[in-house]
Amino acid sequence: MGEKVRIKDGGMVGEVSKVSTKAVTVIVGNLSTKLPLDRVERVTSNEYRAAVRETPKPRQVYDAGIAERKANFRLELDVRGMRVNEAIEQVMRYIDDAIMLDVGTVRILHGKGTGALREEIQKYVRTVPGVVSAADEHIQFGGSGVTVVKFG
Repeated sequence: MGEKVRIKDGGMVGEVSKVSTKAVTVIVGNLSTKLPLDRVERVTSNEYRAAVRETPKPRQVYDAGIAERKANFRLELDVRGMRVNEAIEQVMRYIDDAIMLDVGTVRILHGKGTGALREEIQKYVRTVPGVVSAADEHIQFGGSGVTVVKFG
């Protein structure tokens, strides 16, 4: 209990929390896993500290991705001239990004045309959890050619 070990087929290090005759429970970061005794090897405290320092922090990589996405995110998506399926695919990714980046309001430019894009986009957006409203823009800013999506 409390001993430092390395998982042989992955190189990750952890701390033993429980030992039985056939298996050992190892805590690696926030995760706990039960492994056969032959899949772990003891390491010294110095080896353990060195391995923990070397391990890349997934959180940092994730934050960098978020920062980059936020920097490249636009508050307006233009799907004018696209077919409905193509536009909906773009809108799905865009709305996911907007929710993930905690954006308050976005505009989707779809044009007036036959109204098919507007109808399908608004129908889809209203089914997304986190969307408070999806409505036409004010007439002086595009009217029924633009959908304003607000998030809660």
